[in-house]
Amino acid sequence: MSRTVFTADLHLSDDTPALNRLFFEALAQWRGQLDALYILGDLFEVWLGDDILSETAVQTASALKSFAETAPVYFICGNRDFLLGRRYAQQAGMTLLSEVQPLELYGKKYLISHGDELCTDDIAYQRFRRVMRQKWLQRVLLCLPQQFRKNTAEKIRNKSKAVQRE
Repeated sequence: MSRTVFTADLHLSDDTPALNRLFFEALAQWRGQLDALYILGDLFEVWLGDDILSETAVQTASALKSFAETAPVYFICGNRDFLLGRRYAQQAGMTLLSEVQPLELYGKKYLISHGDELCTDDIAYQRFRRVMRQKWLQRVLLCLPQQFRKNTAEKIRNKSKAVQRE
């Protein structure tokens, strides 16, 4: 078959029903037609833990699981969904990959990633990234109450939007 699809930065959410539908339709069309699907981060607009599932997350897991019956689905976390864990990956039939992943595909070697680690001019983001990608801190965050995580994410998003407008 020799056909692999890479996707990134879909930012699916309950607020993007048309985009969600297009992705689900693509998965249905690709079913049985691909060797593999690689999702290179930011599948979701925000991911606050496998214990907080939106309607979109549930629908996406079902669509991906169905697709994964015919070809493997690989996932690299992005800057919006770095807390996506094993539990959701299993529900969705995805295999989690490291943030930077060497890959040999059809006789050629590649290095794949989400790419946010390459935004080296954004010093503040790189500092934030270094802190937030520490596994011990992620475990602590995932132990915090769901509402606290939601409120904190909203504050961070609002601050980011304000900085972008400047």
